[in-house]
Amino acid sequence: MASIFYHLKKALGAYRANLSPYLISFFIVGFSTIFIFLIGILIVLFTSQNIIYSDDFINNVSGAGPAEFLAALATPLNIVVLFTFSALALAAGVYLSSGLCGVCLEGIRGRASMRTFFGTIYRRGSSYLLAIFSIFVVWLLMIVLSVVPVMFALSLGGIFSEVPFFGMYVILLFAMWFLVAPFVLFVPVAVVWGKNVSEALHQNFLLGRENYFEILALEAIFYAIIIAAELIPYGFVLQIFLVIPLLLFALSSYYIDISRAKIPFEAKAPATKSKVYRIREDSEFPIETVVPKPRKARLESKPIHMDKRAGEILRQEEIKPQPKIASQKPSAPVHLPAKQKKKKKHSVYIVARKAPVRIAREGSGRKKHSAKPKHSKAKGSTGKKSR
Repeated sequence: MASIFYHLKKALGAYRANLSPYLISFFIVGFSTIFIFLIGILIVLFTSQNIIYSDDFINNVSGAGPAEFLAALATPLNIVVLFTFSALALAAGVYLSSGLCGVCLEGIRGRASMRTFFGTIYRRGSSYLLAIFSIFVVWLLMIVLSVVPVMFALSLGGIFSEVPFFGMYVILLFAMWFLVAPFVLFVPVAVVWGKNVSEALHQNFLLGRENYFEILALEAIFYAIIIAAELIPYGFVLQIFLVIPLLLFALSSYYIDISRAKIPFEAKAPATKSKVYRIREDSEFPIETVVPKPRKARLESKPIHMDKRAGEILRQEEIKPQPKIASQKPSAPVHLPAKQKKKKKHSVYIVARKAPVRIAREGSGRKKHSAKPKHSKAKGSTGKKSR
């Protein structure tokens, strides 16, 4: 439980540090989705001018609510157009949401930017859309399978007969999703991080099995916050601008922690002849950029030779002679501490004309020891000492 609050605190700090890129990305996703849906509504209204200006429509539907208005326009063509544009708006929103997830991942690891948003959409948008579609298929299977236990409970009668079918069905569906969500909760984040859809599903199943109760507690905390926000006035604003961002940042932080993934999704990009891929190293979650390939590659490595005696490969290095530093006499005598002083034998050399004489200072008496200098005999000499 302590790790959950740690990730919540980290998500709050990342949201505050990356507020501008997140809000801009969020408004781009929302505006694109609404814009495509409004285009479908305008096409329906444009093709239904004959119905709107007819006498039956003006007499019967004028002054009625929006449900009656839409029911009067529900021709087969309008239904197809509206369904098509609704699906396109949903797909566009999911496709662009991959960039929002990339901003959250980059924000947890450092500073995000709009370059992260558009780069993630370009690299991982299609895989993210396929991952969300896979989760939607799982959700449809749960909807179908939930009908069987509800019908069985209603057939038993007793207490179950007093509960309406739709209420029991919704409660059971919510409970099933709450229990199954830990196994598919991190699939979109894993896809943006660099996994393909099958790898993300397999990894999420393993992570959900190992950290099931902790993920369930994190999910329960956010469900409680969402329900509490519904009870206050204008709670949807709090959900949009606080609860949902914290959820996305917390899921990104928690996934990075439990997966311990170190390879970003741009590291596996293939190189081409005309372009090379360079990894940005100034952040922990690098974003791939494309730069032109240089025409000629310069090799700066030095030749290698084998030392047979050592049996190792040694790299030849150029050793330049360093200039000799002239010895300087100390300006003042250096006095060592008493502990570091050591008794040494001192000798004094007296230079005479013929040979140097050494006087030893050991004992009471002084003895002279003559040291004959060593001279090399040159060719043609008689062996006499040179003076």
